[in-house]
Amino acid sequence: MKLQHLTIIFIIIVLPITLLLSAYTDAQIDILTLQNQYDDMLLTATYDGIKAFQLNASYNSLSNVSDALREDVESAISAFMQSLSVKMGVGGYDINHMKGYIPAILFTLYDGYYIYTPVKTTDEDNNTTYEYMLKPYNYYTVRYKNETGTKDVVINYTLDNYIVVYGWIDGQYYVKSGYLVSNNRSADIESSERLYEYAPFKYTTGSDDITYPTYDNIRTMGLNPKEITSDYYNPDIKSTHEEYLYPRNDNYYVDPSSAQKYYSEALEFTSWVNENLSWITSDMAMRNADYLYKLYEENNDIDYDEFTIKKYIFRFNTTDNNPEDSNSIFAQHKTAVIRSSIQDNLNQSISTYSQGSASEYEYKLPKLDINEWNMLSTNVCMLTFLQGIPMKTKYYNNYALVQSTRNNLYVSPDSLYFISDGDGDGKADDGYYHKIDCKYLNDGGKITGYSNFDFVLKKLNLKDESDKAYYKHYEQACYYCIVDSANYEKVSWQEVANRRKAYYTALAREKYRRYITTDHLEY
Repeated sequence: MKLQHLTIIFIIIVLPITLLLSAYTDAQIDILTLQNQYDDMLLTATYDGIKAFQLNASYNSLSNVSDALREDVESAISAFMQSLSVKMGVGGYDINHMKGYIPAILFTLYDGYYIYTPVKTTDEDNNTTYEYMLKPYNYYTVRYKNETGTKDVVINYTLDNYIVVYGWIDGQYYVKSGYLVSNNRSADIESSERLYEYAPFKYTTGSDDITYPTYDNIRTMGLNPKEITSDYYNPDIKSTHEEYLYPRNDNYYVDPSSAQKYYSEALEFTSWVNENLSWITSDMAMRNADYLYKLYEENNDIDYDEFTIKKYIFRFNTTDNNPEDSNSIFAQHKTAVIRSSIQDNLNQSISTYSQGSASEYEYKLPKLDINEWNMLSTNVCMLTFLQGIPMKTKYYNNYALVQSTRNNLYVSPDSLYFISDGDGDGKADDGYYHKIDCKYLNDGGKITGYSNFDFVLKKLNLKDESDKAYYKHYEQACYYCIVDSANYEKVSWQEVANRRKAYYTALAREKYRRYITTDHLEY
């Protein structure tokens, strides 16, 4: 056979294959490009949702009360939807069409979570539709029951070391709540402290104009922050020329011994837990009438060793069970409880929607890694899902997880900022706030810690007037430890006495100040 004939045969065979491979490669490149674009849109929209939540929380003085929280979550979801629809609108998706690709949105809060998902509804003519709505609030709860049935309690967990206990113990019904601690840190906290903040005020005589602290009038008027530590508010103790904070009431002031009271009450509650709940082991965990370890034995795709190994959850006299340590038996079990509740409810919501969806795509809950579950169980977070969007030869399926770093719901060790005040006027000597392990935090002054939520812009709503914005603290963020926090060198703050005292005092006080909806239930 001549060479020309072989060449023609080679071209006839290879050319179509080359064209097919080229088309396939181009399609894969297009898919990867589109997938990256969707990933970026989803993550950015989720960030926008969290920003909306934090903004509403900073402006809402009731942002840690359940009804107000629901409104804040709904606003965050609305911001997410709007942001995603604007970004995807370029590709021809409007908000209603785009919703069909969102099987669920999860919003974790301090003591529970919301799931936003399509819910099956039937009208009077028996027509079935799916409507998106925020499902009822789910608490991080689990039930424990001994073999004889003499002990049967339900425990509500939270993102930190606060729990609520209610149920029967040896014929007596209890409802108890409080923080769990390992020891008394009275030597490491201030017995009585003084806190300051700027706030709008007006004079008791003369003009009724309200003064709002701003950078300009702090300088021009020589304004100073006001002390907010006091046992009670007495409106009668004021002179005719005294300026007073606005608004001001019993709840405005901070008890100067809050940190001491936190540990005193927490130690008492921990003692009660040690005495009455030491019988509880991890394999007793139940949901409704079923033991969790039995439920997960039947589902091979879920690995929950936490519920199969017998460990005492509420015995705090051991070295490996400090309730304030994220690696303790208590903390690991709490994380597993939160994970199981969220995963089961998300699975049910997404599977129910998939069964009723007209799409050929099967909606499923993706597998989250252990770091993502740890983030969900220790932070206020927003988890969004985007699935089933056609991308040539495949479907798009991904999720985005973003945590809230500034809110009024939860006090984490990383949510505290500190100022050093040498002259006792409530202002930082260097004009900056720092993290506790920043080398530029001056050890020579009086170090005081505040929640990072206190350093964000606040809004005051007044009747018949436009909203006014102000800051409680006018220090600037330290560039070294906060603005460029990924690169700063940390110092060992626990070895410095005044830093250690400032940290534990601020953490205890801020936890003590938090409004917790179950406090009134105890008896």
